[in-house]
Amino acid sequence: KTLDDKGSVAAFVFLDKNGDGVFSKGDEALEDVTVEAIQDQRSANTDKNGEAFLYGLPVSTITDIAIQENSAFEPNWVAGFSGISIRPRPGHATRINFPVYRGGEIDGTAYVSVDSQKPRVSRDMHISLYDDDGKTIMTVLTAPDGYYLFEKIPPGHYWLLADADDANADRAIRPIPQEIRIGYEGIVMTGNDVFSEHSDSDTVSNIPFRFRSVDRPEQPRGKPRVEKPDNIAGQEMLLHLGPYHSRLALTLSWYKFKIRSLPWKNYFSLVTPLSKIAPDPKTAEMDLVLRPQQPLSLREAAQSCQSLQEMKFDCSVEVVSHYIFSKPPASADAAPSPQKKG
Repeated sequence: KTLDDKGSVAAFVFLDKNGDGVFSKGDEALEDVTVEAIQDQRSANTDKNGEAFLYGLPVSTITDIAIQENSAFEPNWVAGFSGISIRPRPGHATRINFPVYRGGEIDGTAYVSVDSQKPRVSRDMHISLYDDDGKTIMTVLTAPDGYYLFEKIPPGHYWLLADADDANADRAIRPIPQEIRIGYEGIVMTGNDVFSEHSDSDTVSNIPFRFRSVDRPEQPRGKPRVEKPDNIAGQEMLLHLGPYHSRLALTLSWYKFKIRSLPWKNYFSLVTPLSKIAPDPKTAEMDLVLRPQQPLSLREAAQSCQSLQEMKFDCSVEVVSHYIFSKPPASADAAPSPQKKG
């Protein structure tokens, strides 16, 4: 067969310094980066103009086109996306742009504070980075000396959080999630220590945290997610009571919450009216989701949740990140907040 019976790929690899996903002023074409057609076992290196060509690709099969993070990459560079699957077309060159970003790095030591004593290191503690939709981006395990290291973190907005089960096993109250913003300049955060608080209780129950975004841009197929940390308009904190497996239990818990929280001065409202709360399609579980009348900080939300746990409510904190142009929804029924004074 001739080359006209085969397909080809024209790839362009560049260092995207402003995160717009396209080659523009100030960006840099990257040389000697390997582009490969994985299933077809073809590869080529980019030239000084950042271009690489893959010829003679069979048109009968789908193949993944990706770049290798090889020796041409600097240690903190990360590919903008993992690659794309294509079905080569005869006599046609498929054009694919591969932006590369400067990634971030975070290191520090995990400790457990014990009253006035010197903090002890927290070994074998899992620490994770979550995105605004609760997806685990990276997880590391602390070393025997408590040290941890995240490398090549893609630019974006994250939450750093120690594992609840590991903290419980270590008889420690883990700190609230730490907000992390990684820009396109390749930020390095050193000495970012994580301090948990020692608990004398034989049974430690750390507050669960969950994450959700509103109006976060979707990642186009075969393209990078063009997302900048300053696209975040702000966060709001919601409390979840539950889960409940029956509407009767859900309703009783809501009225129990309203009665027990009468002494407090701030108020919560139901995000969804009680009569319209529907079971989760997968788990058949229901939650009471509460929004404070006055915005709470993450620490205040965690303290409120702790108070509710002491009142025998199952409580978790949801961090909702609102992206630019998103608006918080309106509230439903209202009830007093369990937040303590001070």
